[in-house]
Amino acid sequence: MKWAQKSTRGYPGVNVCDFTNSWRDGLAFNAIIHRNRPDLLDYLKCRERTNRDNLQTAFDVLSNFGVNCSLTPDEIVSKEPNEDEMLKYLEQIYHLFPDPPDHNPLWDAEKIRRIDDYKDSASRLLVWLRENIPKLNDRNFPNQLREMFNLKRENDLFKTEKIPPKLHDKQMLASIYEDILNMARSLPGRHVRIEDEYDISNIERLWKNMITAHQKRDHDIQEEIARLEKLEKIAADLIKQIQICENNLETIKKQIAEEEKQVLKQDPLKPNFNIDNIQKNLAEEERRIANMYDVLKILTDNKYHAANSLRNQVDHLYDKWKKLKFNFDNNVVKVLNDRKEAALRRPKTEEELINENEHFRFLHDCIQELLKKRKYLESLNIGDDVHTVQRRLEQFHDEQKELKQFQSKIDECHNRKIHIKREEMPIYNNMLDRLRTVYDETTGFVRQRIDHLQSLLNFIRSAEKELSWIKNKEEIEISRDWSLKNHNIEELSKYHYNLVKEMESHEREFNNVQDLGESLIRNHHPSTKLIESLMAKMQYNWSWLLQLINCFEQHLKYTGDYYNFMNDVNQSKKSINMMEDKLNSQYSRHHFTIEEGEKMIEEMNALKEEITKIDISINDLMDKSSTIVNLKQRKSPLPNPIKVKSLCMIKHEKGTISKNEMVTLLDNSQKNKWKIAAPNTAEMAIPSACFVIPPPDPDIIDALNELKNKLDALIGLWAQKQRELRQNQVLASLKAMKDIDYPTYCSMDPRQIDKIMQSFADDINKLAREGPPDDPMIRRLQDEFDDIKKKFADFEA
Repeated sequence: MKWAQKSTRGYPGVNVCDFTNSWRDGLAFNAIIHRNRPDLLDYLKCRERTNRDNLQTAFDVLSNFGVNCSLTPDEIVSKEPNEDEMLKYLEQIYHLFPDPPDHNPLWDAEKIRRIDDYKDSASRLLVWLRENIPKLNDRNFPNQLREMFNLKRENDLFKTEKIPPKLHDKQMLASIYEDILNMARSLPGRHVRIEDEYDISNIERLWKNMITAHQKRDHDIQEEIARLEKLEKIAADLIKQIQICENNLETIKKQIAEEEKQVLKQDPLKPNFNIDNIQKNLAEEERRIANMYDVLKILTDNKYHAANSLRNQVDHLYDKWKKLKFNFDNNVVKVLNDRKEAALRRPKTEEELINENEHFRFLHDCIQELLKKRKYLESLNIGDDVHTVQRRLEQFHDEQKELKQFQSKIDECHNRKIHIKREEMPIYNNMLDRLRTVYDETTGFVRQRIDHLQSLLNFIRSAEKELSWIKNKEEIEISRDWSLKNHNIEELSKYHYNLVKEMESHEREFNNVQDLGESLIRNHHPSTKLIESLMAKMQYNWSWLLQLINCFEQHLKYTGDYYNFMNDVNQSKKSINMMEDKLNSQYSRHHFTIEEGEKMIEEMNALKEEITKIDISINDLMDKSSTIVNLKQRKSPLPNPIKVKSLCMIKHEKGTISKNEMVTLLDNSQKNKWKIAAPNTAEMAIPSACFVIPPPDPDIIDALNELKNKLDALIGLWAQKQRELRQNQVLASLKAMKDIDYPTYCSMDPRQIDKIMQSFADDINKLAREGPPDDPMIRRLQDEFDDIKKKFADFEA
């Protein structure tokens, strides 16, 4: 059995556990033959044939070695074979193959197939790598930017489309390499081996070389594109310069032609700025052309494809420039110089002396310096706030110091008179007078501007101080939350009184600043518009503060009314609670004398009058509630827009709201700023202190309803206690009447007795009508009354 199991171990479909059924499919016989002589049959095909065919194949092979079975394949397949016959047949096979090899030939074939597959895949990958690495190392790039972009796209496609599938192949080879290597080592005879070429380290090395080559190629392509783009930009700039130069040379050509017409008509001793400009322009274009040749050298050195074409254009420009320069020098400059030499013999003018004589030129420069200084100072704006005015004042003080230092130059001009010729002296003296006049005018202007700046600075500081004071007061009023219900009215009233007094006191300072502004305006101050603007702003802010104080007064009144109203409500509630306690404590007795009952009834009637007074007071509060503004809604979110009343006139950039005007409150989510909509205006954000929400206040209504309910409950309690008191009073009287004996009864006037009995009947009936029909107390009173009537009837009998 061990021999059979060892011989068939590792063969799929074979499991030898006995000497009968384990052999019926024929696979075990074929497995023993294949392990010992794999050249005699293909075991894998056995699994595709029938059991009979497998048995027949094994019997045929073994018969060639003289091993024959007494059983036929059909006998073994159709039923369980005879164990003894099977043992005899297996014993013959054992003697034929007594020592089965350890290795499984079936496994060896599979290993060889897998090793060959590995080599094929590795070979294809190596071929691909060896083909592409030289291509990636090729640096023979085109010199056209468009072609380089195409090359860049090809390189990117290689990375995104060619590399990923090959990377997958390489990773697959790396994942199975160790297994393949172990398979090759395990094969007998070691005739199968993995060549060094297919070693995964060699593949990894070539793969790394390919990746490195691709990265370097991508980097070099990008650098080449950047280089070509730079050259294109240089070329574009050069083309632009060529066009500019072409246009400028055409302009110069026209200017030269115009000067050729005028050269014989103009004064040769006067400066000719047109000629100077032409000379300047020609020199500038010469420099431009020289720069263009430098750029052409760069393009040529870098093998720019259109360098020769651009050079031809620049050469054309240079030829054109040389022709213009020749015409200008000969037809304009030379002619003008000849005429200038002829005119030098006549007397010199002031302009000529300034150009030729350094002393005249120094005096002329002093005059021009002062004129330029005056023009600059006049161009300076005064400023529109404290900081700019302060800086401007400091600047003019510095200018004043510089003008004092300029006196030394004036003295220098006077000292230079010794160098002036006699025939030139009148012109020099005239220039000195002009210098003194300009100097005096400039220094006078600086002094006047310093006075203006100082007065303006004082006014702005005073105005901003007033505006800051007003702003502080305004912010206090705007930030005050009138929705609170815990204001100290006494403190607010005191604050209002002090604020009004402070306003009255501060008004003098305010008016002084306004008077200062008026004075500056009357004196035609250069910043009149700024002064008027600040004065208007002061006046507006002052008026606005007065409006806010007026709003404060009204809010103070409304809030005081609210507090007084709620105090009256609380007082009424307190009175009701006290009466309830009194009724529940003093008038809940059931046993008392007739005299005590009469006294309590009188007290109950007095309480009734007090309750009536409370009722009247509550009705007055109900009427008064229509005048108490809605404080609760000031801090509660709006379910819908509501109407509010303006407490003052409000001037907004989007419109004006009159005092007492009803407008729509859209949003009160911000405590101090409400969104308001007025007729014919856009939505505006306005301080909430400027508005009051008209009555009623929900808290007031709730408090009054609660108070009314408590009053109704009190009236009901009084009626109940008064009825119970009367019931007990009648009961006490009935008991006293019931205690009368016969002699007493006989001594009484019958008419008096009838009157008393009728009074009892009336009282009981009245109490019965006032109470519930099933009141047990009424039943008791009736029973007591019936007992008295029966007793008096017995007395009469």
